[in-house]
Formats: sequence, structure tokens, C-alpha cells
Amino acid sequence: MATTEEQTVNLRVLRDHMRTTLFGSLDARINGFRLLVLEDSLEGLFQLCIDRTDLEAKSFYKRIFTFNVDITAALQSEELRGIEEIIFLAEAQAESMKRVAKIVLNNEAYQIKKSYHLWLHPRRNVASSEILKITQIFGKFADIKDLDFDLVPIDADLLSLERASAPRELFLDNELSVVTYIANTIARLEFIYGQIPVVFGKGDKAKAILDILNQQRETDKEGEGEEKKGKFDAMIIIDRSIDWITPCISQVTYEGLVDDTFEIRNCVARIDGKILSAEAKDKTVPLLLNQNDPIFKEIRNYTAKGFSKFLNEKAQSIQKSLAEKHNLNISGAKELVMLLKKEYHVLSYHINLKDHLMSNVLPSHSYLSNFKIEQGVFLGDKSSVTLDHIELMIAKGLPFRKVLKMLCLRSLMDNGIKKESLLFLKREILQTYGYEHLFTLVNLEKVGLLRKQEGKSPFPKLNQVFKLVNPDYDEERPDDAAYFYEGVAPLSVRLVEQMFKKGNWKATMEAIESIPGKTIYNDKLNYDYSNKAIRNCFLVYFIGGITHAEASAIRFLGKLYNKEIVIATTNVMGRYGVIQPFEEKMNVVEMQE
Repeated sequence: MATTEEQTVNLRVLRDHMRTTLFGSLDARINGFRLLVLEDSLEGLFQLCIDRTDLEAKSFYKRIFTFNVDITAALQSEELRGIEEIIFLAEAQAESMKRVAKIVLNNEAYQIKKSYHLWLHPRRNVASSEILKITQIFGKFADIKDLDFDLVPIDADLLSLERASAPRELFLDNELSVVTYIANTIARLEFIYGQIPVVFGKGDKAKAILDILNQQRETDKEGEGEEKKGKFDAMIIIDRSIDWITPCISQVTYEGLVDDTFEIRNCVARIDGKILSAEAKDKTVPLLLNQNDPIFKEIRNYTAKGFSKFLNEKAQSIQKSLAEKHNLNISGAKELVMLLKKEYHVLSYHINLKDHLMSNVLPSHSYLSNFKIEQGVFLGDKSSVTLDHIELMIAKGLPFRKVLKMLCLRSLMDNGIKKESLLFLKREILQTYGYEHLFTLVNLEKVGLLRKQEGKSPFPKLNQVFKLVNPDYDEERPDDAAYFYEGVAPLSVRLVEQMFKKGNWKATMEAIESIPGKTIYNDKLNYDYSNKAIRNCFLVYFIGGITHAEASAIRFLGKLYNKEIVIATTNVMGRYGVIQPFEEKMNVVEMQE
């Protein structure tokens, strides 16, 4: 265990594994070129795994195309006549397969003959296969393979399977194969970094994953010597189902606000070019947001006051440095100017984005009214206040997912909604947004996000033990995890914090046991991780998704308690990541028949 702030876990090894997974099966060279055609939503994920040299080594054409480009027209150009193979990297969804089919059939219509490969993320399913057969292109591919990227290092301290379907697969469909797959990802981490000696966790899926992992460990032990100590001191597995409340709350950090406003997918936010620059030619600009952006790295975890102050001071600092360049020799001045101009270019994007958030988003009636209702939910407002607001949202025809998110928050806080009120709101939702959404409401009830009220809410007791609501946090110098949700600390984060603050879970075990789901904890072993002088290394694995603001709060704990924390997750949840996985439209015509 380290005693300094050096990073003991090198995640670069995992990136190298991704590159092998993608291109390992391809021949190094062919006579012509390969063309890579990417699903727009996978562009950011691909950029995180692959660089230009990887593409050149496998004879790929220098430019990567997305589905938005007219591929057939491009292939008729002189520049692309040497293309022999086209590799589609797509989501395993019906709509994506239709887009692939359109490209292939258009090529045939223009007598463009190519060899096709189809790589599906995360894996092929019945829906994707059916569309390929219906469109009669199933047999036109040299190969169709699954692309489970495994844990991708999407940031310096964050690993993700980027499996947006994980919440549905785990908590609605109860797919054992996914539970096994997650256990395998931990096993691969242990193969690289050494076995993790101690595991804590909360939730039924967390326990199921550990059971499978332990079986694998026992099998691997046979015929082998004693296991050497690895990089991690302990692992905490958090099952998303123990805290559905957090992804229902608006995020207030810079990264969270950008996500709630534009949505961040695979570390990329697609933003109106005019917001970022008045001279922008493109309608939308894909902005890569991770540690590779030095400005974003500094401001991602700040709330509005903090990131505004930083950006203003940074701009002033650059202007001051440019003004003082005359004190340097000619070569030094030129080098400084080039460096500062490059930095200011990136800075200007974030300043303009900040201005948009501060001028158009945060002061808007929609944002303020929604935020006020959310805060009231935690500060003791009556349920009727929230339900009246939801009824108004429906009457105004506000986005379907936004309405459901607020309804689920109230349901989770009150351990359900009174039967009459729930039936009324469900009827209003279906009449306003369409009866095809009936299955979505049913699915939300099945996973416990929406329910008829039964018994008292457990929140007051949990709040008393873990101080989930803390309006007295320091906004200038953050001293509590409640900073990242404007006075509300996620239960998931508080459970992790107990390890560092109390040393273990013993002091709060009664409250932890009261949270639905199994608990992973061996009370016979006396662990204590509260010593700040010892920089323990933790793997914190979120099963079913983590929000950007939760990740910020976990990072904050690492700094506050001097711990190295690597976060792993099945998926990073976007603004509607708690609703989208459970959406399912029914065929209204079939229902009427």
C-alpha cells in the first residue's frame, strides 16, 4: 500500500487489451484498404481505445466514416476506389441494423462490390439478427462478431463496460450471463493486478457476482501456489438497485450539467457549434471530455460558482502571460505564444459552454422549477406538492423521460405512491404520451422504481445514520460529498465513505442491513481503513451504472481521506440513464386487435 499520491494501478494495460480485441483477428495487410464505418454513439468509445497508428498498421483508410455520411457516394470517388473491405462497428439495435442494411443495399444498387464485416456492440441479439434477415443482408458479411469491449479506461481513474443496457439486463431481465460476464471482468483485473484480498458489497447482484468470482478463484487455485498480494487492498461492490434515488436527481457539477443538458456518451458531448464558437461551421461539435482535456480535468468536479471562478481566472492568467512575453527572447516568446494560443482555444470552448449554462440553462424557469421541486422532496415537502408539479409537467407536454424521472424520485423517497394518485398519473401519462408506453411503466414497477405505496419510507432512518441530506456543506471549499448534489449525498457514496471515515462498516451495520439486498461483509475480520497516513488502494465497482456526479464524489473521497480509488462500472448513466434501459414500446395496433 502506497503512502504517497503516486498512482499504483496503471490502467494503460487495459487499453492495450482493447486494441487486441478490436484488431487482433484482422490480417495486418491487404492489397487495398479497409474502411471503418462507425455508429455515431460509438465514436467516443473508439477514440478512447484506438489511435491512428493502430489503423495504419491494419491497412485502414486514414479517415473514419460515421453512419451520417453517404458511404455509397464516397466510395465512388477516386480517392476511395482502393477500398476492399468495409467494417461496420454498430450498436446491436434494430435501427442500427437498418442503417447498415441501407448502406449495403445502396452499394449493390450502384454495383459497388466490397467485402463486409459487422462488429456489434455489446453483442448480437434476436432483434439485430432479425433485421439482418428481413433486409436479406445477413449472408453478405464475411463475419459478424460481438464486441464486448470489456472494461475500457475512459478516464484516468474510471473503467466502464459502457453497456447502457446493463440496468435492464441485470434488474429486469435477470440475465445470469451478464452477472457472469461482470464477474469475469473482475477476474481479468485480478489476473493483471493480483487478487483483491478483501471484498465488501451491498445488493443481491453484488453478492451473485462475488459468488461466481469465488468459484473461479477456487478453480484457479487448484495446482497453483499461494496467491501473491496485488495492487488493490480491497474492493467495494455497489449494486445500483440499493440506490435508485441518486440517478433520479439533477447533477450540479460542470460535467453533470453538461450531461444533463447535452448528454455525454462515451466521454463525448455533441454540442451546437454556435455555442462553442461564433465562427463554427459544423452544426454540432463532438467534444471529448476526459482527463486528456486539461481544462475539463480541472473544472469537471466543480459546481457553477467554482467552475466560473476557475475559467475566469485562467483566462486572465493567459492574457497576463501573453502581455509579459516581451521579457523572453524571440524563440521563447514564439514558443510561449503557440502554447498559450493552443490552451486558450480549448479554454474558449469551455468559457462559451459555461456562458451558455449560466445564461440559458441555470436561470431558465424549467430548470429552476424542477430543481426547486427536487430539493423540496429531500427537505420535507409534502408528496402532493411533487405530484401536482408532475401533473403540470404532463399538461405542458414536457419530455416523457423527464416526467418519469421525477415520478420515480417521489416514489422512491416515499416507498411508493398512494394507489389512487399512481393510477391517476399513469392514466394521464398514457393519454398524453401514448398507450405504447404502457410496457415502460410496467417495467419501472417491476424493478421497483415505481410502485404503489406500502409501509413507511426507509429514507428518514438512513438519513439519520448517514446524513444523506446536508444543506450546511461548504460551497467555497467542499468538505462533504453533499456538495456534488447541492446538499444531497448519495447513499452509494456514503457507504464507500464509511470505510474511510469509520474504518469499516461495523458501526453502521444495522442501518446497512436494513437496505434491501444482501450484504457482503465478514465481521470476524478486523479491517480498519481510516488511517489517512496509509494510502490504501480500492476498487469501487458500480453494478448497474454510475452517474458523473457520483464519480466526482468518489474522487473527492479519495482526496479527502488519502486513498487511491479506481472506479469501475457497467455503464456511465446519462441524464435519463435511469429510465431509458427500461423503455419498451408496445404495438398499439396489436393491442387493439
